[in-house]
Amino acid sequence: MTLLRVALGAWLMSAPWVLGDRFAPQGICDLTLGALTIALALATVRRPMLRVAFVPLSLGLLFAPFCFDNGTLAAMLSDILVGKILLALAAASSEMFE
Repeated sequence: MTLLRVALGAWLMSAPWVLGDRFAPQGICDLTLGALTIALALATVRRPMLRVAFVPLSLGLLFAPFCFDNGTLAAMLSDILVGKILLALAAASSEMFE
């Protein structure tokens, strides 16, 4: 689960270049939230209860595209999809998959 969260954070950090929002506000938001996602994913290895911090982060990802109306449709859909996945992973614990 940690690898999936890190991969989603890496995608968020690379998405502005892949999807064309480089230095638009939505792209900068993706860079910031991607770095936070990676940091939180690595922190949950030591403290599993920190996964609840993914709830506000994923809600921010879900609603950020509607705050910045200058992003591309692909970037908007990417943020919403990653936000939904991170919200689902916040509810799941690693013990569920053992």
